[in-house]
Amino acid sequence: MRKTIIIIHEIYGITENLKKLSKELEAKGYRVVLPSLFLDNYSGDNEGYSYKKYFAEVGFDNSIGKIDKIIEKNGADSIVLIGFSIGATLAWMKSNDLRIKGVIGFYGSRIRNNLLINPLIPTKLYFCNEATFEVDTLIEKLRIKNNLELTKIKGDHGFYSKLLFNHNMIQETNKIIFNDLDKIYID
Repeated sequence: MRKTIIIIHEIYGITENLKKLSKELEAKGYRVVLPSLFLDNYSGDNEGYSYKKYFAEVGFDNSIGKIDKIIEKNGADSIVLIGFSIGATLAWMKSNDLRIKGVIGFYGSRIRNNLLINPLIPTKLYFCNEATFEVDTLIEKLRIKNNLELTKIKGDHGFYSKLLFNHNMIQETNKIIFNDLDKIYID
């Protein structure tokens, strides 16, 4: 059974850092799927424009539909979802899908609007500084859930798209990803 990673991007689309992460995962033997949720394969760095574009043209329902099709297409594989921001929220929304082996999410701020989800698979969420809500309060609300590990990390929301790939925070995040994948695939 192939170990397949589906990386779900944030509102900026497929960034250079996600492409580099994909290559590192592939070098470690994983099969990686890095789909654009945007029909026009948009990739940008303007937060306001990217946010409006995502919610006007894509949204959660279309994104979940696209992710479901990718999961279905790769159904014989052992699949882990890795998401950032909107992508982490989407991965969280799939954490009760038994076709998936695990979920790893970073700074999924919209998770706070999806608290009724109860993960059925190993789910690891990492939160950092948020300007729009209190992270510690969200973590406390989520602590009661099964199959869920929560960690608060340094950094500000969106750091994975904003920093250079060789930045220490990106490299530390990549180590977290590789360690979590090792744990998920051992179980």
